[in-house]
Amino acid sequence: MYKEEIREQVIQIFEENGCTYIQDYDTEILLDSISFVSIVVGVEVFFDINIPDIKLRISELNTINKWENLIIDLLSENVR
Repeated sequence: MYKEEIREQVIQIFEENGCTYIQDYDTEILLDSISFVSIVVGVEVFFDINIPDIKLRISELNTINKWENLIIDLLSENVR
């Protein structure tokens, strides 16, 4: 899966969970805890990954680029 495809899917998951105003991929997106958990579940289900608890911090996953990078890292770990 290419980075652009991952980005598109992450944006779709964000939009499905009420985050419809995404200015750019490095802008901080303010999330409440319920939206964050919903996005985590959506990402894990769609990409068939398990996000480690240590990575599950709103302050660390508050931009599209941070989500992309995490997903790419986890997908590449699954390939090895």
